[in-house]
Amino acid sequence: MKKIGLIMIDIGGVIKTRVSENEGMWHTDMYRDTPLVNNCAKYLPLVRDMVEKKILIVSKSRGDEIIKVVQWYKHQRISKLTGIGNSQIIFWQNSREKADICKKYGVKAVVYNKPVDFLPILSQVKNLNLFSPMNEDLLTAQGNLLSLLMISYTWERLYQAISNQLEA
Repeated sequence: MKKIGLIMIDIGGVIKTRVSENEGMWHTDMYRDTPLVNNCAKYLPLVRDMVEKKILIVSKSRGDEIIKVVQWYKHQRISKLTGIGNSQIIFWQNSREKADICKKYGVKAVVYNKPVDFLPILSQVKNLNLFSPMNEDLLTAQGNLLSLLMISYTWERLYQAISNQLEA
């Protein structure tokens, strides 16, 4: 099977269950106990095996949020469950940084849960995967953006979508 060079996957709403509308804020004291999205632990290692280089886990975080993301990642034992270490987490603060990360690492596929997150990288990344978006995010998506995205509502479908992208 052909392999993607590198894939970038967002934490909030893709790996970590969405707990609020303002997903970027790790604002509760119970953040460590926020579970993984259903079947993420099963399919994320399978996606990892399809990747030639590695998977980058990304999170829009700053300051104390960065510490909380790493603590959550360790508490949930994601490295052990998936084989994707916390050294593969990259933090970004603004849209320009996302584009810079894609360019720097040669990202070939991306998974986010909000259509707007794709805007800065449309010209750089061929395989764009939207995971379990909220209805209001779909309604406010700009122009023909949704026609460029492969939308999946489960990790099983996401895995199938990425597999299909590899075969194309």
